[in-house]
Amino acid sequence: MQEKLMTVKLPPGYYKNGTEYQGKGRWIDGNFVRFFEGTVRPIGRFQRLQDSTGADIGLVTGCPRFAYSYRGNSGAIRLGIGTSSKAYVVTAGALTEITPAGIVAGSCTGVYSDGSGVYGAGCYGCGPYGGLSLSSTLTDADTWTLDNFGDYLVGVLTSDGKMYSWDGNTANDFVQMTNSPTGVRGVVVTPERFVFALGTTADSRLVKWASQESLTDWTETATNSAGDFPLSTKGRLMSGRRTRRQTLLFTDVDVWAANYIGGDLIYSFDQVGDNCGIIAPNAVSVVESRAYWMGKRAFYMFDGRVSPVPCEVSDYVFGSFNHTNRALVNAINNSEFGEIWWFYPSAGSVENDRAVVYNYRENHWTTHVLTRACGVDREVLPAPVWISGLAPNGSVGQGTIYEHESSTGTLPTPPFIRSGPYEIDNGDYVYRVQSVLPDENTRGDLKMRIRKSYNPTDTPTTSAEITLGNAAPIPVRFTARQMWFDFIENVVKDWRLGDFRIGVRKQGRR
Repeated sequence: MQEKLMTVKLPPGYYKNGTEYQGKGRWIDGNFVRFFEGTVRPIGRFQRLQDSTGADIGLVTGCPRFAYSYRGNSGAIRLGIGTSSKAYVVTAGALTEITPAGIVAGSCTGVYSDGSGVYGAGCYGCGPYGGLSLSSTLTDADTWTLDNFGDYLVGVLTSDGKMYSWDGNTANDFVQMTNSPTGVRGVVVTPERFVFALGTTADSRLVKWASQESLTDWTETATNSAGDFPLSTKGRLMSGRRTRRQTLLFTDVDVWAANYIGGDLIYSFDQVGDNCGIIAPNAVSVVESRAYWMGKRAFYMFDGRVSPVPCEVSDYVFGSFNHTNRALVNAINNSEFGEIWWFYPSAGSVENDRAVVYNYRENHWTTHVLTRACGVDREVLPAPVWISGLAPNGSVGQGTIYEHESSTGTLPTPPFIRSGPYEIDNGDYVYRVQSVLPDENTRGDLKMRIRKSYNPTDTPTTSAEITLGNAAPIPVRFTARQMWFDFIENVVKDWRLGDFRIGVRKQGRR
């Protein structure tokens, strides 16, 4: 019988929910690869960010918790970084500390306390997912919020609760905003140039703002536009992000929109979504007029209304998740490829050590194993800058700044991708597989491993290992009803993998 060529065309994205057999005809695992414009390819490499002399830029002290980039009035690029105990800026090719005097340093990790009242007496990582038992309380890891008010960088560290501003001069540190509230959890600057303080010690639902165009005029009078508003929510304010036309306010239960109306009220506050609360203050990324965030057990999007984003890897993400350190979750937009990266701590990890990625242009999901605490998109920068929660030697308490999506640099391990079972003719017949015709742009970049089985419950065995070269078709010899395909980087290059074909002959039913 003549050999028949069959195209193996697997859709983009991973499927990690349910059983492996349910992932048939899909990719089910991988690391350091992405799907983009119809091909599989490696993510960009990364390297230490360098200073103006070409040397690796220094480490930041404390656990990095948020980063923010913008251009000052002079056009200078500024990158602000907040850690559990310090504040920094990178500007003019240099790292400078701008920690305010007397700041109250925060905790790198969350801690449960039980009903005994002894802080830290609860077991590490215990408590129901997405909530707490009535006999225990979670004290979250401390986080920063940063934003820019024109030329000024503004920020709040949750352990400290004071509102700070930096004037762009590296000879000066962050200073507390005059007359600003204390006990604050977050800050956001609205499109109308109001500074919002989110939550206070007295009221975790209170939104308070200074008069328009001011950092210091916080007391409401008949002649200014300062004000406040307590949200009628069951939750507590976690964070805020501005979009093109409004400011979104996230609690751990719901989402609100602050819309500028002027007059005596200044703003209207409308609940736009319920039971869709954010899992961590920085677990949200805004893309133009849309916002994407991680909730307690799902992902959500706002584009005028809140809707869940179906996720085919949610079992993998939430099935191994350090609930005690959920405040560490950090979302970063990677606009070049239309991706939102959420870095999060897996079970037992004290830092973010995994990432789940949603491609909002092509609507698919991937996952990675990579330690990053926070970061920023390229935006005003030459390339994305992401910051590890660990020093190069792996120690906690110092962070390393990396430039990502580079053609140079390294990856910790070779990129790979793995399929679920691929059934020939829906598994009705046994086939003899005789050849493989790969489709990749540069020969020799990848190794291909084929595993086979006859039934879903069988343990697949390796039947062929191939280094993809110039010769095609590549001869193989085995019989199977199901096959698994693995591709592993063999040569460090910017390779591409497309659909591939296999040459088969029907053997009969089994």
